[in-house]
Amino acid sequence: MLVERALQLDPKCSAAKDEFGATALHLAARYGHVDVVESLAIRHNTIINATDQEYRTAAHVAAQGGHMGVLASLARHLANFNKPDSNDRVPLGILVGNGSVSAKSAQKLVAAGAVVDRVDRNGRSGLHNAVATAAETRAAQVQMWIKLGANVDKQVVDSSRATPLYIAATEISDEEECLTVVRLLLEGGAHPNKPGNREGQTVLQALLDPEMGCEAIPAAHECFRAGADYRK
Repeated sequence: MLVERALQLDPKCSAAKDEFGATALHLAARYGHVDVVESLAIRHNTIINATDQEYRTAAHVAAQGGHMGVLASLARHLANFNKPDSNDRVPLGILVGNGSVSAKSAQKLVAAGAVVDRVDRNGRSGLHNAVATAAETRAAQVQMWIKLGANVDKQVVDSSRATPLYIAATEISDEEECLTVVRLLLEGGAHPNKPGNREGQTVLQALLDPEMGCEAIPAAHECFRAGADYRK
């Protein structure tokens, strides 16, 4: 192989970086070249978690492209899947966000040490961010995090103390989408009577607030079906 020959001639080239700080491993990961990644990892394991100018590792790059073979190779060589890039993103979050793989595939990163309920610098988990995103894939992302075992009742680590269910009920303006995400969370085990914010307000109390309007009625009905008690 050409890469192996180049490394034999000059082993130091594996650690060399281009103008963007990317190593040969980054480039191999970007284009899904599993054999090159494996060769580099075996011969030069010290670059497994090397970062570019955006603090992205090869795992970040591979996740962006949905290259599960590359991620599997990196996992075998003990890559750090919880290292954040300059935007505070980790490979698992990127993988779920781009919607290109199944939950079964994403679960392989969890098995390799990726933390499902990792909290970012804003105090939010991947599930919190999925619920709050405006992406068309919001429901799919929420479903993926639930399948991965995310804590559906986890509160944001900030002054709001909001749960994913509370965020869905109070921040998703589209009635149908709000109902879909609320239903997914409830079916995933979210507790409808758990305080959803710092004032201790439950999601049902928030939905029945007159300011929420008629659009909130379907989601409120879903909470009633799940055992919500307005008095709590």
